[in-house]
Amino acid sequence: MGVTVKDKQRVGREIKKQRQKDKKSLRGLAAECEMSYATLNDIENGNGFPTEKVFLRLVKNLNFSHPEKLYDLYAEVKDTAPPDVIDFLSKNKETVSLVRQVIVKDKGAAENG
Repeated sequence: MGVTVKDKQRVGREIKKQRQKDKKSLRGLAAECEMSYATLNDIENGNGFPTEKVFLRLVKNLNFSHPEKLYDLYAEVKDTAPPDVIDFLSKNKETVSLVRQVIVKDKGAAENG
């Protein structure tokens, strides 16, 4: 299932709210995030949805007091892991084996529980 219009609007609303709170212009934030003004405008108005890469740039360039809440919202909407976690794992390959160990232990505990 794709991202619904309502979900696009939820994410876009949060980005727009923080951009305005940070007193950043649409064009300014778009430039900081290496995207077009039109693309950011579409995202903020729920007519588009950012890729993980774009979303990470947006969150990085805005001053969210709790960015993890926005990452979790994105994950909920996309039905995936939070993009900050995915980004961390992709940059820290040694951590992947540790996560797999936890998965195996958790699976074993569930089977024996």
